[in-house]
Amino acid sequence: MALKPFKTKIEFYNGSRIQAFPNSPETIRGEPGVNLLYVDEFSYIKDDKELYEAAIFSMMTTNGRFLATSTPGSRESMFYAMCTDDVIFGDFSRHHVSYLDALEPNGPLKLEILEKLKRQFAADPWRWRREMEAEFADDADSWLSMALITRCVDQNLEYIPEGTILTGS
Repeated sequence: MALKPFKTKIEFYNGSRIQAFPNSPETIRGEPGVNLLYVDEFSYIKDDKELYEAAIFSMMTTNGRFLATSTPGSRESMFYAMCTDDVIFGDFSRHHVSYLDALEPNGPLKLEILEKLKRQFAADPWRWRREMEAEFADDADSWLSMALITRCVDQNLEYIPEGTILTGS
């Protein structure tokens, strides 16, 4: 039974709470009493390594658990390292779930829906592989990898809106 429901937090009579935080290292850093941190779509979170590092240091006093799930994305992500780096993350529990695990009768995915999706994504095999087979896959036709492109974007630039006329000084 909940004691106080809030927009981003539920507090229970026994003192437990469930709280939603924005995906930022600053919002989790120093948060007291975290026993379990669940991060969804971890492969697509900006500053994923910094978020992970802030979280694990915040959970040291509770011996807390960090649980990350995601559709595979860039091979440059922290999620990719967690899934593949046996030296640093070999003691992590890893689970791979593809569309095969979700098919009826074991899961909710109906074969006729799967066939429709296969037809829709026939021209985009790398997307099918990532989204449905849950594999880290780059576009086979790409000249530059998405990881390289992402690293080249300067987040501190102020972009000039389209249609803006520049004048010299």
